[in-house]
Amino acid sequence: MRKHRNRIGLCACCMLLSVLQGCNSSGELKINEQSMHHEYGEATHEQRYEQDALWNITYPVTQMPAIDDHIQTILIKHKEEFAQDLHNNNTGEKAELNIDYQSYVKEDRYISIKLDIFTSIQGIHEEIETIVYDQENEVFVHIQDLMKEDGLEYLSTLVRDDFAANYPEECETQNFMVFTAPSVHNFEHFVLR
Repeated sequence: MRKHRNRIGLCACCMLLSVLQGCNSSGELKINEQSMHHEYGEATHEQRYEQDALWNITYPVTQMPAIDDHIQTILIKHKEEFAQDLHNNNTGEKAELNIDYQSYVKEDRYISIKLDIFTSIQGIHEEIETIVYDQENEVFVHIQDLMKEDGLEYLSTLVRDDFAANYPEECETQNFMVFTAPSVHNFEHFVLR
């Protein structure tokens, strides 16, 4: 079974998502107005009911091959992991794989996709995957592309300060220090809004 990411790591990622928010703008890109969290792409649904599992997957189709291929790679990975975990499931309980998304457009240039992955099989596992694409330069954007040399130190400090103010009991653990350290791995999941 896959390793479960702890709450501190997931919360640190969510904090980063909040830090990197900006103003939304629309223009030449085709903006999806179905929902305030689905600004780009056409929502596609896959549902499958089995005797021992429920698969419920919603993701965007953007008509941009680089993004759509990347989304499919992520989905295939999680479906395969779930299928393997399902094969090893001996609890007798119905397992679930739920994937949903949010998409954002910033400055009529950056497309961000956030996939929320939830599995319930021999325990509950929550994870996020993100994609940020610069359609002007036709490249994927990574956190280190946006940061100055001390940027990760700054983000780490912001997250730690927020936890100290709002969740002081979490700050005393070894996991807190590991998952809020100024490393690319801890802050690689982000969106631009």
